[in-house]
Amino acid sequence: MTRLETGADPRAECYWQLLATVNGWPVPPSLAPVLAWFITALRTGTGRSAQ
Repeated sequence: MTRLETGADPRAECYWQLLATVNGWPVPPSLAPVLAWFITALRTGTGRSAQ
């Protein structure tokens, strides 16, 4: 979970965007909404046990 939270940090996204710009690479799309949803889903869980 800690790695996901680190990846969701806006500073990390800014770093990757700047790195792409400096190197002339295409700027990657933002994963912030996806990571936020995924972290929330993992914290919430479904309440079901694995069968």
